[in-house]
Amino acid sequence: MTTVSLAFDPAFIKPILAGEKTLTLRYDLDDDLEAGVPIDLIAEYSGELIDRTVCLYVARAPADAFAGVDLPGHRSYADTDELLDELGRYYPEADLTPATELAAVLWTHSIRGRSFWDLRGEQA
Repeated sequence: MTTVSLAFDPAFIKPILAGEKTLTLRYDLDDDLEAGVPIDLIAEYSGELIDRTVCLYVARAPADAFAGVDLPGHRSYADTDELLDELGRYYPEADLTPATELAAVLWTHSIRGRSFWDLRGEQA
């Protein structure tokens, strides 16, 4: 099974490591990413490994389906315009519209490269 890398703005490193950010919305996501696939979370620009984890779930839907919804492990957006403005910072070349397909990627929280499930097994 191939590991998929996802890059994150440095502002998200602390929330990822704290387990507060466990979901990302992506445009033009690699079709190989599905539940069970290992993910390397890396820092954009430096390429530094933030964490290694596993994809729990991938949901694909139009952008407007993600607006106005509570997204656990991710910030929420009041409306589609707010969401598209935010995504436009990361995908400046893309023609993003309310109908643009996005993927919500949920991953397991890990602590220094060891998943919650591994740690739980040790404490049993």
